[in-house]
Amino acid sequence: MTTDVTVLGLGNMGSALARAFGRAGHAVAGWNRSARALEGLTLEIVASPAAAVLASPVSVICVSDNGVVREWLTDPVFRAALAGRTVVNLNSSTPDDAVALGEVIIGHGASYLDGFIPLYPEYVGDPDSGILYSGPEHVWEQTRELLSALGGTSVWMGEDVKTPAALFMGVIVSYYHVALGSFVEAAEYARRNGVGLEDVRRAGLEITDIVKLQIGHVVDAMESGDCSTDQAHIDVHWETVAMAAEAMKEISTSRQLHAAPFLADLEHARAAGRGGQSVAAMGPLLDRSFD
Repeated sequence: MTTDVTVLGLGNMGSALARAFGRAGHAVAGWNRSARALEGLTLEIVASPAAAVLASPVSVICVSDNGVVREWLTDPVFRAALAGRTVVNLNSSTPDDAVALGEVIIGHGASYLDGFIPLYPEYVGDPDSGILYSGPEHVWEQTRELLSALGGTSVWMGEDVKTPAALFMGVIVSYYHVALGSFVEAAEYARRNGVGLEDVRRAGLEITDIVKLQIGHVVDAMESGDCSTDQAHIDVHWETVAMAAEAMKEISTSRQLHAAPFLADLEHARAAGRGGQSVAAMGPLLDRSFD
């Protein structure tokens, strides 16, 4: 039986992808390395990665990392199966790795899109959520309707294959995870100092709304190159972050505070004469030394 799409990798995220395709009315084939229970999935299980690629014109890959795909590529049967197929790689990867793997897959006759999933499995297929893709525009247009099953706000970022991975590494991994870890640290500090957890929750959500606004200001400054501000500038941020870093030492006797690298960047910017500018002025300095 020929199916509409194959999902290679049926873990939590891969299973969510397969379910979303099924809910949209697509015939789905699937392959998974282990014989794990696949509750709630209606699909044709295939025996190998090569058979999975041959089962559908479009294969969506969602496995642990690109090293798994490179292992498949050592199999001549898998390499031959790629010819004339479209591969959509949704593995987490670095920009250079995404480009390198794409070149190999294209070299074996397949069309290629790279992408990342900026959400948890429960949101896959939601009309208000989406996945980000890049690669040749004609490949995106050919697969756009099919891939819309995975999220109603999915976006094509352009032909440069590395862009989703760069956004993933920079914003989804670095910003999101560090911010989450920093909140856990801050909440624990507040709790140990007698603050009620409902107050922690409320303050955390309120400050997140302010962060949303500040993200817009930072991006605007990056676009315009104008880092002037009549609000909190780098010197003000430095004063308050330095104060917090000193106060929070009590929970940091054997580890570095999450605020420490930011404090160092603020000090770096002040040394460069940027103390009266907005925090966006730190960006161009991040790879420069003032020692």
